[in-house]
Amino acid sequence: MTSLVERYADPIRTRLHQLTDRADLAHRTQAELRTAATTVADQRDQLKSRSAEVTAHWQGKAAEHFDHQSATVLGKLTTTAETLAAGYVEVQRALAAVSTGHTTIQRLLDQYTAQGNQILSAALKLVDAGQHGALIGAAAEISKLAGQYTADADTAYRTAHAALTSATTNLTALEFPAAPKKPHHHHHPANVQVHIGQGLGAVTAPNAAAATAVRAALSQLGVPYVWGGESPGHAFDCSGLTAWAYGRAGISLPHFASSQRIGKKVSEKDLAPGDLVIFSGHVTMYLGNGHVVAAPHTGTDVQIEPLFTSIPGDPFLGFYRPSVRT
Repeated sequence: MTSLVERYADPIRTRLHQLTDRADLAHRTQAELRTAATTVADQRDQLKSRSAEVTAHWQGKAAEHFDHQSATVLGKLTTTAETLAAGYVEVQRALAAVSTGHTTIQRLLDQYTAQGNQILSAALKLVDAGQHGALIGAAAEISKLAGQYTADADTAYRTAHAALTSATTNLTALEFPAAPKKPHHHHHPANVQVHIGQGLGAVTAPNAAAATAVRAALSQLGVPYVWGGESPGHAFDCSGLTAWAYGRAGISLPHFASSQRIGKKVSEKDLAPGDLVIFSGHVTMYLGNGHVVAAPHTGTDVQIEPLFTSIPGDPFLGFYRPSVRT
């Protein structure tokens, strides 16, 4: 009968696991920001030192031009390092909120389990004394108790999730110095037809990269969902699938759903095969004909689903067409 208490604890435990997953992603993002900030700061310091050595023994207009160019690059490196550091602090704040939420939900789970077991133990004693209806009353009481603790766990989860959503928004808004523009030839990418199958027929992708990404994602139908997975034929999570698929097309996407807002934002009426449907914590790839391909969640496989733009507790961020630049 202890399983009765455990069964009602599942929603609380789910919230605990969800926060753990999001904390792992945030930790990885923070580590990447820290590494990038350190690397940029080191490059700035090396350039500053080398520039001082050169200009100490160089005079004239060429030296002045070099000094000006060097100062411009140093300024951009400094701004980039400061921006990365600000992002690190932003994630650190979110992680503190997640840690608080995790601690709160664990405490709620422990309290519920202790109280539920006390109720169950008392009921079993009454059953031993001949009051066989005691278990029915205990089940109702445990269900009510679980509902109260689940509501408190949901509140703690929403608070922590809001902090992560805010951090994601702020990270996306960070502005970095513009890199020098590379010369390129203007052209209009040709539309490419892709056969989806599964009763959905053929669709027309907006460019070769999108077509390649769609074909790659469809090649993984039936592969199990595993959080953090990005292994073709073995395991994928939602952003791992889209990152791998676009990687096959030569476009690098971060393995983090909300960070895949790269390229052109499009409206729903302009959706085309290969466009990403992005939420704060989930992403799918549009196929056309009102359907997407996705790695939904634990216990499912990569599959085709109807297009949706609403997930309870997970804000919808928009439709994006990844850039064709490599």
